[in-house]
Amino acid sequence: LAVLGMGKLGARELNYSSDVDLLLLHDPESQAYHEEHGAAPYVRLGRDLVRLMEERTAEGYVFRTDLRLRPDPAATPLCVALPAALSY
Repeated sequence: LAVLGMGKLGARELNYSSDVDLLLLHDPESQAYHEEHGAAPYVRLGRDLVRLMEERTAEGYVFRTDLRLRPDPAATPLCVALPAALSY
């Protein structure tokens, strides 16, 4: 799983009201990738990461996140295969 910080996070220009633009990628050629499960474990990890970052507690929250910078966000999974992202 690779998590890329885009937007203000990638440019190191975050301020108090910034959201974090993340791009989640996985490598289907990795030894950790299991073809029978596909991208599901990576999608689950990404969803859990975002939930942890956005969860509001008595102490506040870490960051608001935006995952819409991935290629065609309405039609692609939360975590995109690296070759698909590169070809996009």
